[in-house]
Amino acid sequence: MISNQYPPDFLGGDAVFCRTLSEGLVEMDWEVNVMSNPYGYSLVTGNKAKKEKHYGLDGVKVTPAKYNFFKLVRNQIGYFTDNRDEIRKIEKIDPDIIHLHNFSSFGIKFLKKLKKKFEKPIVMTVHDNWLICPFRKREMENCRTGCIGCSYNKYKLPISFPREYIRYIDKLIFPSRFYQKLFKDHFSSLPSNKVIQNFTKDWAKEFDFKKKEKLKEELGIQEDKIVILFVGHLIKEKGVDKLIEISNNRDDCVFLFVGEDKDDLLKETSHEEKENIRYFGFLPSFSKELYQLYHISDLFLLPTRWENCPLTVIEAMSFGLPVIATDVGGIPELVEHEINGYLFGLDEFSKLDDILEKILNKYYLDEMGQISREKFEVQFTVERGIKKYTDTYGELI
Repeated sequence: MISNQYPPDFLGGDAVFCRTLSEGLVEMDWEVNVMSNPYGYSLVTGNKAKKEKHYGLDGVKVTPAKYNFFKLVRNQIGYFTDNRDEIRKIEKIDPDIIHLHNFSSFGIKFLKKLKKKFEKPIVMTVHDNWLICPFRKREMENCRTGCIGCSYNKYKLPISFPREYIRYIDKLIFPSRFYQKLFKDHFSSLPSNKVIQNFTKDWAKEFDFKKKEKLKEELGIQEDKIVILFVGHLIKEKGVDKLIEISNNRDDCVFLFVGEDKDDLLKETSHEEKENIRYFGFLPSFSKELYQLYHISDLFLLPTRWENCPLTVIEAMSFGLPVIATDVGGIPELVEHEINGYLFGLDEFSKLDDILEKILNKYYLDEMGQISREKFEVQFTVERGIKKYTDTYGELI
């Protein structure tokens, strides 16, 4: 496995999924070695890596890459790239298959070097649109001019065009049909590819939680309040600004926010003075502190403006929560409208309060929550997901 980040340092769902997949493979007697570059990624994105205290690597070997600022810049621009240290380490590992997740911090030409040096099957799970746009912009321009002429490239850096290197990948795995279509629309031809949705451990059974009533009491949440959970970066792209607006009109609910407040959205609302908003900051994945909040919640809400196959929604389903979310990206492949939740369009934020009014009764919450749990057990368990990945590896080795 090659991933920008991996425990004990990671930020996003791509690293969380890489760990889930790696540990699942080890449980199936596969040998897994993960090469990560957390501090290189932090320099690229400006996002500081979070220290994860819950290692729990369960037999996965981790090989960190060594990066400094100058090496990082050279690899990002794409000229005079230096991946010698990584290549030597991979030679010692001698893998049968190379599986990429987000690897932008290694530089796009790393992909060509891997293929030329090892002649081993290369698989990539596509977590974002970096192979289309190195700036990861959602509204992509006509890319035929390359990255230098792109308006997103403010400083006109001579960045290598990532899409030119996709031919070195033997198998693309898309976590959603939405992303599969996105790539088909942007490439005249693609390597062999398939859809395997993300999956997660059954966290509802992993921990011995206290009773909901006891946990609510400890957190100072009144028993008659409906608990609504949001987990993710607290940024406008995730729709947190709209969610805060809705909270102003819902005294019958308590809104739990988990994640780094990168845009200071909660800070601007003086959330400390509001009884119906609780902010827990960043909580590490794979931790009881995070999943006990899913455990006490009645509803998961994700008013995001862009998604692939969000792990947070799958985690919510594992806890039997109905999900209200925007009808974007791969979310409709997880949430069936009026079955295990509600979907609304990006231009329909005004309807969110009406949706809450409709769903917030015990009957609807319990019925939809039960369907969410059943969907999780059928579609999104680790056992089911690992089987799909090992079958894919078997086709290539």
